[in-house]
Amino acid sequence: MQIKLGVQFFENTTLQVRNPESMHKAATYTYLSMYFKTTERYGLLTFVGNEKGSHNQMKRVLTDDYLALEVRGGYLVLVMDLGSGSQSIKHDTYVSDGKWHQVVVERTGKTCSITVRSEDQNDAVVEGFLPGTYSVFNLDQKVSKFFIGGVSDKLSLPDTLENYHFDGCIEDVEFGETPIGLWDFVYAENNIEGCEERNELSIPPSNGLRFSGSGYVILPRKRHQFSSETTIKMLFKTYAKDGLMFLIGKN
Repeated sequence: MQIKLGVQFFENTTLQVRNPESMHKAATYTYLSMYFKTTERYGLLTFVGNEKGSHNQMKRVLTDDYLALEVRGGYLVLVMDLGSGSQSIKHDTYVSDGKWHQVVVERTGKTCSITVRSEDQNDAVVEGFLPGTYSVFNLDQKVSKFFIGGVSDKLSLPDTLENYHFDGCIEDVEFGETPIGLWDFVYAENNIEGCEERNELSIPPSNGLRFSGSGYVILPRKRHQFSSETTIKMLFKTYAKDGLMFLIGKN
């Protein structure tokens, strides 16, 4: 059972969480979501990826891929490297205001987006593109590391990281839409305090679905009278150039 209590992070907090079993599915499509609040203008929200040289422990992998989400000067910065060099994507919403924010990072191939949701504000989306020819995020269940709010000083991390710890609250972390337990960790230091549950951004559940390219949904035919009238309406977004959205037929 997952404990939903958030964690109060300090300048000396380190938290390595367990890698989700579906970690490998982030290869072509990556989804990361979390809620956080802070008054500090600099900090590390998460690092997901590989240490320097760790690709040598992985089969048929030549690059040390990683994703890092930082707060720099009060603004979110996504730093990602798929093997062609790191790229930084900065969001233009100020988040070091002591209020709860939700950040959602999505990546399909070399296209990335950062969405920031704040109470009584419209969703703010910033997109960016990763350089080079590599488009696969190479993660390994045993080798890759997943840190929230603070990384270990013993690791050999990319030089592009400017922050290694976070001062504030983090809760409700999801990776690939899999909830990440902040209290079911591999290693931790100075994470003894929980955070009061947020009273903002209580977003109602969506009735939408996300597809990765291999899934589908079959709707019950009895609820719909296709023979007499057919009206189809849907909202969607995609980076794929081809795909099947809807099909009615026999056999």
